[in-house]
Amino acid sequence: MLDKLVLIEGAYFYNRVKRISKTMVNDIFVEISKNRTGNYVEKLVKEKKIIDGKDIVFSICMFKYEQLPTFLHSVSDRELKYAYALIVEYDDYVVISKKNVSGLEKLLKFRIESLDYGVISKLLVDDDTMFEKMTMNNMDVSDNVIRRINVEALNLKNSYSPFGANRAIINNMRIKEGEERYTLSLNTSRINKVSKKSDFTGFCQWIISIVEKLIGFVHHNNYLDHFAKPLSFEDNISILEPSNILMLVTELKTEDIVDGLYYMKGSKKREISLNRILDQLETVKPITKTVEGKKTYYNIDNKLDKSLRLKINSKSISIHSSKLSNIIILMSNGEEINLLHYLNKRHEFIICFDNIDIVYKNRKLFKDSQLLGNLDYFMSVFIEFPELASITSEKGKVKASSVKFDSDCLFGFVEEKLAVNDDYIICDDLGNEWADHISVRVGESINYFHSKHSNLTSGASSFHEVVSQAQKNIGNIFATQQDLERKKEKWKKKYNKDKVSSGIERTRKGDLSSFTGDFVCTSTTPNTRKCVYLVIDFISKNDLITEVNILKKGIGKPKNETIQILWLLSSLISSCQNSNVNVYITCQP
Repeated sequence: MLDKLVLIEGAYFYNRVKRISKTMVNDIFVEISKNRTGNYVEKLVKEKKIIDGKDIVFSICMFKYEQLPTFLHSVSDRELKYAYALIVEYDDYVVISKKNVSGLEKLLKFRIESLDYGVISKLLVDDDTMFEKMTMNNMDVSDNVIRRINVEALNLKNSYSPFGANRAIINNMRIKEGEERYTLSLNTSRINKVSKKSDFTGFCQWIISIVEKLIGFVHHNNYLDHFAKPLSFEDNISILEPSNILMLVTELKTEDIVDGLYYMKGSKKREISLNRILDQLETVKPITKTVEGKKTYYNIDNKLDKSLRLKINSKSISIHSSKLSNIIILMSNGEEINLLHYLNKRHEFIICFDNIDIVYKNRKLFKDSQLLGNLDYFMSVFIEFPELASITSEKGKVKASSVKFDSDCLFGFVEEKLAVNDDYIICDDLGNEWADHISVRVGESINYFHSKHSNLTSGASSFHEVVSQAQKNIGNIFATQQDLERKKEKWKKKYNKDKVSSGIERTRKGDLSSFTGDFVCTSTTPNTRKCVYLVIDFISKNDLITEVNILKKGIGKPKNETIQILWLLSSLISSCQNSNVNVYITCQP
């Protein structure tokens, strides 16, 4: 039957790590064909063949099976289908081609392993390669970013900006190399040549050509180095030392998520303050390594629970704590879950290591290929304002007699300094807010301001909160007329805070009756600048520059929160750039 085979030049390529015996192959064929109908159409195990002077070993199992039609219900007629599995061994590689067969790779577990991501992604790439299509995932898995990206062009090297690509994980790509096109599935080790089908000999010749490239592969720099590189957890975790952790508990602050919190020990139950617990958890925590005999512990420094620590498992990292497992969260949907399980199940934490380029999040290690190289650009988004040193609060003291926000609060700073020359200023704070302030300079710019006050020691936790707010609302900067009309009733009212009704108009500047039209007109003007401002007072640019220089020069260890701030900043810039939005951050000198 080999002479009747017609195969596409596409297959899964693996490294062989252990010998595959004839008995094992035979057992695998029996397992995958246990539902076959009748005898094997073809079954050859560990056959040798010489092709163009090259020795290969191949095994093939071809059989028929019956299946109910997937598009019919309650019928007795069954479809007759064919299936095959072909295993080709050449040099130290195993190549699999199959159709209507599942579980084959699992049965070869511990005998084969996928090609290294860096090898398969660059194997067929040189300086003249044209990248026609890519499917990518964002390495930032928060709720407020685009998680999956598909891009296609004549040549992405000329069309897709490399800035921000360092946070994109390529899953699949189609390339053109000379006159040939290939599709590569980097996560599954599949290489497919876009061509007509071949006979068995032609297929094996193609396999040999690919394996010869694998044997002679030399790592080289090219366009793909702009993108994020996922690292094998098992291969890299042993050489990494966790340095600090940021627990992402912001969502628990949302009023409609949590109904209550209590501490349970045995049969005793007592209510506790959610804010007090979150205040203890939401700041960056240093991780201290201790060794006791043959055991290594990674303790998380904190005041809440001395038993809080990390556990590095074979394929993931988890948090362990005796106290957090006794803290029960009553969710608004009626579910009860202990805080430790909540953090581990959702992987609501970021772990940084002594290597700044690598973080752990969502059960994976990721390396940002351009983080250090982008540090100078990151610093350019910070705008220094010496007057931020005298800011005392975010919203000031709002009283019944108030008609404007205090000058020594961030809201007053936005209106009197940042948006003072704009034609419209709207205070959208509280409720279903898009931003704390929205301003429009007709025909020129639309600006969304997100304010957060804290002290210079609050670092990454406060920064994470305001970054999340900004990312969540990037899409609203492109609001339609209908979207704006739905907000008007809110903007007609006066500003209330803590149940105090003030005299502060939400429409801080401009005529609300003409705002919608001017917003839409400005939004659709080709050269309009759309900007997001993080209005914060708890970061010093000089201090951050000092920390950045430490990282760039490798002359010491930066403060614990610096790496988190840079990662959050990278995520925000990437999100804004994907939406063609500028981002600026106010800070102290």
